[in-house]
Amino acid sequence: MLLLTDIGNTNITIALYGKSGVEQTLRLSTPAGEADAQEYTSILRSRFGSYLKQPLSGAVICSVVPQVTAAIKTCIRECFAIESIEVNAALKTGLVFQITAPHLLGSDRIATATGARSLYDGNLIILDFGTATTICALTAMGMYTGGAIMPGIGMSAASLQQGTAQLPAVDLSRPFTVPGKDTSENIRAGILLGQAGAVEKISSRIKSGMRGDTRIIMTGGHCGLMKEILSVDVVTPNLIFEGMKVIYELNS
Repeated sequence: MLLLTDIGNTNITIALYGKSGVEQTLRLSTPAGEADAQEYTSILRSRFGSYLKQPLSGAVICSVVPQVTAAIKTCIRECFAIESIEVNAALKTGLVFQITAPHLLGSDRIATATGARSLYDGNLIILDFGTATTICALTAMGMYTGGAIMPGIGMSAASLQQGTAQLPAVDLSRPFTVPGKDTSENIRAGILLGQAGAVEKISSRIKSGMRGDTRIIMTGGHCGLMKEILSVDVVTPNLIFEGMKVIYELNS
């Protein structure tokens, strides 16, 4: 059993990964400032302590929030007496990074790309709908050739509300028509279809530079919303944890 921790800008998701894949998850809000290791230690012991029938074999942390990483590492050490592997481009991943500065690539993108490469053959385009929306390109030979980043759908909705005097907060999960019949429908249509259109345009440009068939994969916290309006080859919500599992196996 592995303990896998994804520290994102909005949420911290902690998963227990066993023989059948992800077996238990815990989602917490990412703190705005420094994290309290003792608080997370208490939470982990109460949530996972009774579930684990045998010691964990290892732990992996994928973090894009450095000020929280140390607290989570301390928490895991105190709870389970193991040291965590932190995802970065210097680890063994099975990928070759053909980008300018691999050490600056987000660990979440490294993990999802590793997971995608382990599950699927051929050229791959990975769409990750999280706090930010990211697009990553992988060749059939495992070359990570780059991608794109844009504000995520939640961030886009928040920016409209916070940056204007009269536009409201909206529930993006509610249905809408095009053209929208009220302000909320206008916002939902603009954000969701705008994301879909941008992603399709970028993916098409990437795909045109690849030789051979290319598979498009969707993942991330907002993929449940986007899969209803964006056509892709496969949706894999837990792709980041699949990648973290592979990284543990290659580096433990």
